[in-house]
Amino acid sequence: DRINDASLQMEQTVTTLLHLAREEHADAQKTDVKLLPLIEESVIKHSHLLEGKDIEVVVEDSCSASILTQQGMLKVLLDNLLSNAFQYTQSGEVKVAFINNELIVEDTGPGIEKDISAHITQEAVKGSQSKGYGFGLSIVKRLCEHQNWRLVVTSDLGTRISVCFNAELVTRYF
Repeated sequence: DRINDASLQMEQTVTTLLHLAREEHADAQKTDVKLLPLIEESVIKHSHLLEGKDIEVVVEDSCSASILTQQGMLKVLLDNLLSNAFQYTQSGEVKVAFINNELIVEDTGPGIEKDISAHITQEAVKGSQSKGYGFGLSIVKRLCEHQNWRLVVTSDLGTRISVCFNAELVTRYF
């Protein structure tokens, strides 16, 4: 099952990267995507990375929102953010929230080297190409650039990654 899931995830990642490489229009195939089910799916998909670790995964009620976006891109973004958080956190907490049109993923892992996290944030703001500091963060950075989402990486003891979506593209649901 994990091999099949990994194959499907890789196919989705390749499709998303092809969209990015072709620089297809940012408005292509956008639909109203519910955030919470995608978060739950990603948590389940990457739960094997939590085996043997004392980690609590907290998904806040604030994640009950819909975003007008390309579902595949949002899925790849979530998969990368959550798999990184699960992989590098040995104990403590991984928390997912959606506050003021911002998706926030926080963990209590060792953090990212300061020069790397600062570089990713600076380059994301400038819109420059990634320098390749990790496949996952590079994909996240490119997705954010492509969709005009603001990416902020804060890391010390633990990491906080936030992605701000356009205000008019977000609605709440319950």
